[in-house]
Amino acid sequence: MSKAKNGKAVDVKKAAAGDKPEHNGNGKSEKAKDVKIQTFTPANTKLVKRGFVKMFVDFVVKRGSVTTEDLAAEFAGRQVEGKKITKQRVLRYAHWCVNKGVLKAK
Repeated sequence: MSKAKNGKAVDVKKAAAGDKPEHNGNGKSEKAKDVKIQTFTPANTKLVKRGFVKMFVDFVVKRGSVTTEDLAAEFAGRQVEGKKITKQRVLRYAHWCVNKGVLKAK
């Protein structure tokens, strides 16, 4: 271990990793995940043919305009084609649809 300017011992590996202890001595600080609530509307739904994305897009078309919270409440906890649907998976599919032009984000 080497010494810092203030005379205290510094763990070189932690310093290289950029880990900074919190004031309460907890070690690594927790990163808060801020999830913005977005509104989605249908754009070009002809691109989607089957699977969970088809169910997802059909729900958005039926409602006209939905938020990320609405989508998570509707689909989280289901299982489609052997895959469990979580809130993170719903958000990932929503952003995929926006990137491919299937949905529009407001």
